[in-house]
Amino acid sequence: RNKFIQLAPHIDTILSRCNDNISKKMARLSHFMMYGLEKLNKYQNALAYEKETICRIKSAYGNYGEKLASTYNLIGVIYMNMGNYSKAETNLKKALEIRIKNENLYLARTNDNLGILCYFTCRYKESEDYHMKALMIKESLKKNTDYLLKIKNILLQPIQGNGTPLLISPV
Repeated sequence: RNKFIQLAPHIDTILSRCNDNISKKMARLSHFMMYGLEKLNKYQNALAYEKETICRIKSAYGNYGEKLASTYNLIGVIYMNMGNYSKAETNLKKALEIRIKNENLYLARTNDNLGILCYFTCRYKESEDYHMKALMIKESLKKNTDYLLKIKNILLQPIQGNGTPLLISPV
């Protein structure tokens, strides 16, 4: 009885840590399922995890962490691949809102995705602005790779004879 009274506060702490750890693992697993299904082009299946993943991420990591931004970015890409540009933009802007606090490669990625979305919706000036923001972030981080050449090629995309740009595939 005395032993239990001495150990009870420690057991409670251990259980709390286990629950927190399990919660984070479940959140990451749910995000991974969405990511994997997106890579397999199973967009509807991936979106079946949308609400669950957001709830798990918020519960485990809070409302403004990188994990949540990553989830919104992924959801935005899925909607963009499905051609649902309004939902794609909503989710990508949520990711941008969270990521804007840190100038890092993830912020550049979200800007690139918004640039691609604007391109697909014929908002070419906005597209160029987002890609230029991404380029500046990457250059400031000294992460210059072949990827920068792809961005420059997007910005210099040739125009077809009828005045419409040639379509590109999302990066």
